Amino acid sequence: MLGLELITMAFKLRRATASEADAIADVYSASFRLLTFLPILHTIDEYRWFIANVILKECEVTVAEDENGIVAFLARKGEEVHLLYTRPDRIGMGAGTHLIDASKASGIAALELWNPPRSLSLLRLARTPSEIFVIYQNTR
Repeated sequence: MLGLELITMAFKLRRATASEADAIADVYSASFRLLTFLPILHTIDEYRWFIANVILKECEVTVAEDENGIVAFLARKGEEVHLLYTRPDRIGMGAGTHLIDASKASGIAALELWNPPRSLSLLRLARTPSEIFVIYQNTR
């Protein structure tokens, strides 16, 4: 799989709380900075405001955590995944997959996710170069 070795770790998944906005924003900021083909337009304080005042109020946010705290999160509004980010030192260890699987198990009909064209990890997950794609569709 693209020459990358994947390591699976145990993560606890749970609903995010408002008090975790800063920790979630830290994951978002650190991971977003890996998308070097996109300009950095916001400060960490702006990310923190966005997570606290938009994402946590408008989306269902699930976090994956290990013994060191939050390592990944998925923000979903209905079937649309608004944000899915993993802390850089935990990429490839299964947190994002666990978050996707938990969303699929919630009973929703489909999951839609925007994929930046050069996002290797999402291409690996989805196996498609599409910018917008359905990564899960309940056929039951």
